[in-house]
Amino acid sequence: MPSFASRLVPCLLVVASTLGMAAASACSSEDPTIEGEDDGGTGSSGGPGRSSSSGGTSSGGGSSSSGGETSSSSGGASSSGGSSSSGGSSSSSGGTCNDPQDVGDMTSPKQLPEVSDGFDPDGKIQGILSTDDEDAYKYKIIDTASTMAPYASTASPNVQLCMFLACDDGDDIDIQDCGSAAPEDYSAKVRGCCGQVINVDFECPGINGDDTVQTYIRIRSTAPQCEAYTITTRQ
Repeated sequence: MPSFASRLVPCLLVVASTLGMAAASACSSEDPTIEGEDDGGTGSSGGPGRSSSSGGTSSGGGSSSSGGETSSSSGGASSSGGSSSSGGSSSSSGGTCNDPQDVGDMTSPKQLPEVSDGFDPDGKIQGILSTDDEDAYKYKIIDTASTMAPYASTASPNVQLCMFLACDDGDDIDIQDCGSAAPEDYSAKVRGCCGQVINVDFECPGINGDDTVQTYIRIRSTAPQCEAYTITTRQ
């Protein structure tokens, strides 16, 4: 008959085996929870999914590149500031000129020194015209029995040049030729020629044959701008 100890050992082994299985089952019951948490945490699909979704957001950030287009287009609009170039046109259209001379018109011409026919050198008259401006000069040519042929010319553009003569003794002057210029009268006793080059042949009908004349040079602007001019005179 087996002893009590021999019968007890198998029972202990069974109990131990049973406890081991219970422990193992307990461990295995905890493992799915850990694995589930690992899956959720590692979540290769979940993790990259979030990062890819955030990447999607960054692609939405690509819309910020459209914001770049907006700023660049607005930058392009700033190029319309080139219209400030119209400020240049205003300066070109400005009719105010810095003319240091005080030159009147035909009603109050600037007086120049008198000259004698055939003796004095060519004269030079210089000035500046503004828009719709007129300058006039007056001087006497004294007849000294030499040939007299009053002359005036200009190469300045956008101007009209005229030379008028009046007999110094008050007689009516007879304009006989203007050369390449055109005849023009300022008044009944002040007559002359207009053109770029003026060469006047005239006669004062006085009984003493004195052809001393008062000479008027008139120059007008023909364009809406400042115009510098030079006039050459001869007698």
